[in-house]
Amino acid sequence: MKIHIISNYSNSYIIELEKSAILIDCGFDRKATQIIKKLREINKPLNYIFITHSHIDHILGLYEVYKNFPYSKIVAHINSAEYLTGKRFRLPKGYKKIFFEILIPFLNYKGFRPHIAIFGDEEIEVENLKIKLIHTPG
Repeated sequence: MKIHIISNYSNSYIIELEKSAILIDCGFDRKATQIIKKLREINKPLNYIFITHSHIDHILGLYEVYKNFPYSKIVAHINSAEYLTGKRFRLPKGYKKIFFEILIPFLNYKGFRPHIAIFGDEEIEVENLKIKLIHTPG
């Protein structure tokens, strides 16, 4: 197992396993290209995209990543599901709400519903690795 950290404030990590990969969060949309490039370098199927929570700095890259890896499964906590649809956004603490109210119409985010919605601290097994999914609402 190898963990790849996507640099430059993207809140994204790739877990490279023997036969596949897992992405944890997609960062801002401008980081999607960097994530996609790294996943192509790894050259293994992207089985899962785990969304830890629905702040925009964790989900805006989801559309581009999923468009390039459409067979991956999106996994998110049930409380994040509404925000993943793109109808509402959650802002990280410290962000000025008025700024994002102006910016949101210009964001290139297409909504998604998770393929797997978790309700608590479930585990998903991938290649004999048990991953405990913990919702971190930020």
